[in-house]
Parts: sequence; structure tokens; C-alpha cells
Amino acid sequence: MALETAAFVSSLVATNPTSTDNVNNGDNHLRLIKSVLISTFPNLAGALQATHSEIDSAVTLANAATDANTNNSIVKRDAAGNFTASTVTANLTGNASGNAATASRWLAAKTLTLAGSLTGSASIRGDAHVTLDATVNDNSHAHTIANVSGLQNSLNLKVNASEVLTSVPANALFTDTNTEYSVGDGALTEKNFTTAFKNKLSGIEASADVTDTNNVVAALSAGSNVSISSQGVISSTDTNTTYSVGDGGLTQHNFDGSAKSKLDSVEANATADQTASEILEKLKTVDANNSGLNCSTWKGYYMSTSNLGSESDHIYFRT
Repeated sequence: MALETAAFVSSLVATNPTSTDNVNNGDNHLRLIKSVLISTFPNLAGALQATHSEIDSAVTLANAATDANTNNSIVKRDAAGNFTASTVTANLTGNASGNAATASRWLAAKTLTLAGSLTGSASIRGDAHVTLDATVNDNSHAHTIANVSGLQNSLNLKVNASEVLTSVPANALFTDTNTEYSVGDGALTEKNFTTAFKNKLSGIEASADVTDTNNVVAALSAGSNVSISSQGVISSTDTNTTYSVGDGGLTQHNFDGSAKSKLDSVEANATADQTASEILEKLKTVDANNSGLNCSTWKGYYMSTSNLGSESDHIYFRT
């Protein structure tokens, strides 16, 4: 009977046992297979759920693991325990030590404070420029005239040593012989006399008087039928005896277009004081058949002197 010797799966012979082997040697083959499996998978204490393809893929990825910055690869640390990556995203637990190569800003803002003769402060966090306003403390330092460039020369130009620096005797009196003064525009401190006021004053005639009759009369202009005397008396003569009042122009009981139309519809010489006899005479002239005013009926009956006729709505007067 052919029975190989094997410690691992790779040593098993796929053609054993042969068809000519005795059946009673089959237990030897079974014991060999169990021994090889236990030796090959000594720590396999449960069911292996992965397929052979998954196992092959995992082995391939594991073999390709690297400490370099390579896409879709398992990270493997180098001998010093380091690896290279462009971006690492993770939730860190605990404190991370070290300094970042680059950062958009500082972890915490810092305050820059001036001291000494200057005061001022500004908060900075490294992601933007800041402006620090500095204030020079009063009496915090001293300068001589020589420290200020050009100051001595400017002072010398403003001082007349021959007049100002000469000692003035006690009780000295000064007489100002200049009686004309020039005040610049806006130089007065109260109720300033500006250029605009000067121009307005220049436009007023000398000795102007708003109550002067001659000035007032000269400023007036007479119109048609209006005269103004030298004393300022205004008089007018109205030679127009015909007046025209527009529609709605009267202020009370206005004579408007409606009232005019009604007046136009009234005949000339119309009166409302006719007597009864006058009204009767007017009625007699009315055509009873065409006017709509029928004077031939009495209480709905027609009057007739005809010898013939028998209408029920007629009253006959026959002789």
C-alpha cells in the first residue's frame, strides 16, 4: 500500500491511496490527513469564514505593505517605527506630542503688549496681520531741542532778539499808534463777520432807510388804472362795468352749468301768476285728440249730441 510521509498539506500526495491498496489500510491515510491539518493550522480553533479568494487578497495586500506614501496599500512601519503619509485622519486619544511642519494658525492666540514709554496691546494667532496702536505715556521720557531736527532753527526765525529779548523796564507803557486792524474771514470768535456778510453789506446803499418814503415809492410800480402819489398813496379807478364770472366762480349760491341749463329751458316772459280763467282759456286751445289732454270726457264718459249711437262710454244729448 502506498502511504506517503507528510508534515504539512503541501507534502500530501493527491493520488494516494491507489485503487489497489487494501481497504484495511485506510485508517492510516485518515490519521495522516488529520496529522497534516493539525500541523498546518495549529491555532485554528474555530470555523474559517473567509473564502480562498479573500484569503489570497489579504495575503497579497500584506505582502505589498510599505512604509512609503503609496495609495491603496497597507502601512508598514520601517525599522525605526515610522511611515510616510500625506494625510492622516483619526480620532486621537490622549495627548499628541511634537510640532507640526505647517499650520494655518496657532493653537491659542497670543497677546503682544508694549511696555515702558509706550502702552498698547494686540491679539495675534498667526493666521492674519494685526495692527497695534501705541500710545506714548505722558512725561515718560524727555527730549532736548537738539534731539528734534530743525526745532532750534525754527525758533530762531520766530524770535527777534533785538526787540523781544531786551529787558523791559518795570511799569513800562506801550502806545499803539495803529488805529486800523485787519481781521481775516472767520477770525472773530463770536458772531463772525464773514465774506458773505461783507458782500451783503456792500450791496446796501449808504444811509439806507427802509422807512424812507422816496425809497418805498420808487420801489413800487403802478399798473393799469392804478396810480401812486409821491407820498405813497395808492389809488385806482375801475372803468370796467362788465364782469365775467366763470362756472363755479361765485362764492355763494354758485351759478353753475346745471343752473344755467335749467334757466335756458324756461321760455321768455314766462310767468307763474296766471289766474284760473287765463289757464282755462289756454286749455280750450288744446287739441283733445293729439295733445294727451282730453277735454271731451267727464268722469271717463265722452259727450256727444249725435242722434245715433249707443256706446256705453258716451253720454248723448239729443234734441
